[in-house]
Amino acid sequence: MQIQALKRLRQKLNDDQPVYGLWQTLESAAITDMAVALGLDWVVIDAEHGHLDCKEINEHIRAGLRSDTVEQVEQSLRDCRYPPEGVRGIGSERATVWGQ
Repeated sequence: MQIQALKRLRQKLNDDQPVYGLWQTLESAAITDMAVALGLDWVVIDAEHGHLDCKEINEHIRAGLRSDTVEQVEQSLRDCRYPPEGVRGIGSERATVWGQ
């Protein structure tokens, strides 16, 4: 995605400037909205370690982007799904085998 916020983040990283962000595992998209309003550089919507459903993830994406195109939503969905439907990774920590 080539949105303006991503371009600013990449520029800061290229210029060795500090970047600040939020690792989001809670349901409330209002927290992501506040992070954007405060000018944080990035937000990770963590559906692997939390219990966010697709509706909540979509609300976080909307809060983060403030205006999302079809292409951006489709890419976000690919980022949330495992291959072959998506590109989501899997962690190797103990939580991935919980219940086995």
